[in-house]
Amino acid sequence: MQRTTTAKQNTERAEIVENARLDILAKLSEKKGENLTENELEEILISPYYKTQGSLSSEENILERTLTSKDGKYTIPVSEIYSGNFIDDITQIERDFEVGDYVNYTPAPTQSSYTFNSSYTGYDSDITVSAENEDDGLHWRVLNINDDTVDLISSRPLTTTGVFFKGAQGYNNGVYLLNEICNKLYSNASLEATARSINIEDIQGHLIDKNLYMNQEKDQLNAFGGKSGKIKYGDTFEYTSTIEYPIRWKSDNGTGGESLSGNNLITDTTTEQKSGISVKQTFWTAERSTMQLAFNNNIYYELFFYPSSNPAYWVASRSVHCDKSRANFGLRYVSNGETDVISAYILFDSLTNTNAYGRSIVPIVSLSTNAIHKIETP
Repeated sequence: MQRTTTAKQNTERAEIVENARLDILAKLSEKKGENLTENELEEILISPYYKTQGSLSSEENILERTLTSKDGKYTIPVSEIYSGNFIDDITQIERDFEVGDYVNYTPAPTQSSYTFNSSYTGYDSDITVSAENEDDGLHWRVLNINDDTVDLISSRPLTTTGVFFKGAQGYNNGVYLLNEICNKLYSNASLEATARSINIEDIQGHLIDKNLYMNQEKDQLNAFGGKSGKIKYGDTFEYTSTIEYPIRWKSDNGTGGESLSGNNLITDTTTEQKSGISVKQTFWTAERSTMQLAFNNNIYYELFFYPSSNPAYWVASRSVHCDKSRANFGLRYVSNGETDVISAYILFDSLTNTNAYGRSIVPIVSLSTNAIHKIETP
């Protein structure tokens, strides 16, 4: 309990400092690089963030002043907020975190919950998922460090295991809906932080050897369920007879666009039929023991493959497996088991069979490197 309290206090204090810094940076931008006057600094700091403690324009060095936050909980030196050379210090802040570290990000959701409409998911009923936060044990870790931005990943999947997708609509809209719930519940507009769901490229991008999936061959089943040859990842298979496929698949096939949300949800025409079409194989799987050795830094295994006590989660990327008698259209997931720890669920096949599956969600957030700092492991 003490550690949780301390972490929360560190986060609150850091937010006060960072918000003040962002306001100062905005003022400096307005002044086109000129330093602030003491009166301008006082105007920025005192009203929104700190109690009035006498004029900052006194004869003492302004950077030696210490202010008290509005709620009276924290004392913060002005020098921690503004150094007198703020442009260089803020835009080129020396980060204090590495990949895998916990950081002080706090989402600012635009709504308290998100409802998956059954007409979009293909499932039998609507599903409502509530936002989770630090009090629920949801924290944030560094996934990628870019030039001036950073990607964060949730410290665990959401507690829900009941986000269901079914049939052609599950294939059509699953990626869009997974990205949308993350954006609505885990972004923070004031930090210009944008959230989305994890996708397959997040995982594939850190593999030591892309041949782990690019050289995979999968059994093809015939109409009687027996094995009838193999097909390699990336190869195509031609179906001479008429097959039915989800409408979104047309823009996916052979384009590498299986993680794209699309510009809109599909609501009316959900499938099409056609004969003589070639379908690209994009389905691949791996066991947990394989993924444990698959990354260029072992921390990525820890970030993507949570302990088995956590729920399995959706990966916002579509997938197709080509059997001899049918094409199988699915949505990817990461499981909490040992076999097929990364795989895809078949939601619809070209013979119009449908399946429904429910899993959890893992958000990823992109924001400025300057907006966060390292905290103790919660």
